[in-house]
Amino acid sequence: MFNEDPTVPDVFKPCYDQSVNYWFQQPICYGELVCEEHATGVVDDRRVVEKNPADEVLRVPDFCEPLVSRAVRQAVQQIRSARSERARRARRAKQQSDGKQIAAVTPGLALNYLLSGLVRCGHCNRSMLASSSPAYTTKAGGTKRYVG
Repeated sequence: MFNEDPTVPDVFKPCYDQSVNYWFQQPICYGELVCEEHATGVVDDRRVVEKNPADEVLRVPDFCEPLVSRAVRQAVQQIRSARSERARRARRAKQQSDGKQIAAVTPGLALNYLLSGLVRCGHCNRSMLASSSPAYTTKAGGTKRYVG
């Protein structure tokens, strides 16, 4: 929507979802100005960013008109936190798994066909099974079957 809006100057386009996520995480979106939250320095020719103690951070509530109310921001943050936690749990489970994305139908059962027992009929929900045609003889004299 933002990228298609003709009132938004082209200099601000394209806008990506991660940009909006970043903006939404900043206190200024709900009207609070926060200064000196981090201190930047150089140690051993490397840039170092450290968080300042809370008593050294300047906070100005109601600095400007908020883009969203605190209540709306808090509700969205709760949804985002729940989604993040689900994603973290899924990543942990994937790391701890044996790499298989689909569990075996029965442990130790060898499947001849890749989708055996996994594909279901959209109408009756019955498991679709592979079946083969009757055996036939090729011109070369070999015996074959079609599997479908």
